[in-house]
Amino acid sequence: MMRNVLFPLAVVVLAASPAAAQISYPMIMSLEPVAAQVGQVSTHTVRSRYSMFGAYDVLVSGDGVTGKIIPPEMTDEEKAKKPELVTMQVEFTVAPGAMPGVRDFRIATPHGASTIGQLVIGREEVVRESGDNNTADKATAVPAPATICGAIESAEAVDYFKFTAEQGQNLLVDCHADRIDSRMDATLVLYDGNGKELARDRDTHYRDPLIHFVVDADGTYVVKVCDFLYEGGPQYFYRLSVTEKPHIDAVFPPAVIPGTRETYTLY
Repeated sequence: MMRNVLFPLAVVVLAASPAAAQISYPMIMSLEPVAAQVGQVSTHTVRSRYSMFGAYDVLVSGDGVTGKIIPPEMTDEEKAKKPELVTMQVEFTVAPGAMPGVRDFRIATPHGASTIGQLVIGREEVVRESGDNNTADKATAVPAPATICGAIESAEAVDYFKFTAEQGQNLLVDCHADRIDSRMDATLVLYDGNGKELARDRDTHYRDPLIHFVVDADGTYVVKVCDFLYEGGPQYFYRLSVTEKPHIDAVFPPAVIPGTRETYTLY
């Protein structure tokens, strides 16, 4: 008669060595400011989750925009320890003829190229958030048109900006956040000089808001920027623009066969 025989089973667990575990894929978490102006040279702060020690180049998509690493000031002892760099400085040079729009960039390191970061190129002067504009009475004054770079640094924080406008102006207030890989689910609220709410928007471009309004009277107007869930942190960055430029909502037909000529309707 056959008897059941139990065979011992050996289980082998492979654990990564401490040295291997410390070598992580370099990840770009945020860029500050997230916009640069055509024809200008500007310095930006890159925040990374893992070490970018030894970074030696910046790779930017498209033409007319180049970047370079600004080497950190470190002692010989610090260099020998190869510390994990939480932040680093990058200089972007935007040529006068560079096309506005969103550019992808990567940081080249000894461990390979980083994840993709995004830089918004525009023609307007870039204004940085003051950091002390969390109430309407402390709203940061900005020109119109303007490109504003900021972040919702902490939970429940809000940012306010104010600008003057003239009767009859056709203005767009547009916020880039989700479209540039920010964690922010941005919400915009527009007020007149007396604090009366004129418009509010959240999800027009994916999770990004857009407010279009025709100015009824000369005066000061205030824009509130916040996260929809009132969350915040360094990764909750945004680029806000106030402009009179034309805005394309849709194109029809939405596709074309390569090598053919077609007539399109722009809305």
